[in-house]
Amino acid sequence: MLNTMGVNGNLQPMKDCFRIGISATSVAKLKLDTLRLVQTMPARDASRFITVRSVTPAPVEPEVFCFTEGKNHSGIFNGVYTANCGEQPLPPYGACLLGSINLARMVKNPFTDGALPDLAMIADAVSVAIRMMDNVVDVSKFPLPAQEQEAKDKRRLGLGVTGLADMLVMVGIKYGSVDAVALTDEIMELVDEIAYQTSSDLAREKGSFPLFDADSFLAEGTHASTLSEKTKASIRKNGIRNSHLTSVAPWSCHGLVPVSFEQCLL
Repeated sequence: MLNTMGVNGNLQPMKDCFRIGISATSVAKLKLDTLRLVQTMPARDASRFITVRSVTPAPVEPEVFCFTEGKNHSGIFNGVYTANCGEQPLPPYGACLLGSINLARMVKNPFTDGALPDLAMIADAVSVAIRMMDNVVDVSKFPLPAQEQEAKDKRRLGLGVTGLADMLVMVGIKYGSVDAVALTDEIMELVDEIAYQTSSDLAREKGSFPLFDADSFLAEGTHASTLSEKTKASIRKNGIRNSHLTSVAPWSCHGLVPVSFEQCLL
């Protein structure tokens, strides 16, 4: 039909209809009404944007500011986008004392059909690591007295693992598979149990952390309430040296550190 009127069109099938494309020259020849675009300000929902309610200068560094933005947990400062994030949730003046055991060094017969994680070696490494990290609390130099008080009141530790993916490759298990999840659960349960049992042994030798209360520590719903009956009985009898013991932090940078078989603690 368009051809009979002396113009050409481009017919394109759409999802529920057809669309005819006509050039501007053809539109003018057909004397069709056209729409003109008018520049206007877009209608925006102001609630989507971050509003700074207040800026509080830090007492030590005048150019450092703390901010809390409860909706998106992010903000733009000097053109740099940043977010409220943390590697480890901590109380005021809390300090991270993190470590890990290298699972890649704890495999029997790696890359063979008989490859297995060395659970006894993992247990020994965890026990040594907890004792070592507990000593770190006492020898550390803290910038502020409040930080030292917080650290020694709770003696908080965070022991985790590195080399998990390497270990899975060594034992022939695909990362992320059902078998990998089951093996990871088994290893982390072992790490958890040995860490808490070792800390309870330390409490028998050196005393519990000052704020320890057995009833609240072992109360239903706490992490300690999920431990084995043997470990919970030990904690109730002897106490526990550290308020927190396990944490799997982002270890990519530590994973680059070469370690020998003997130095399997990072």
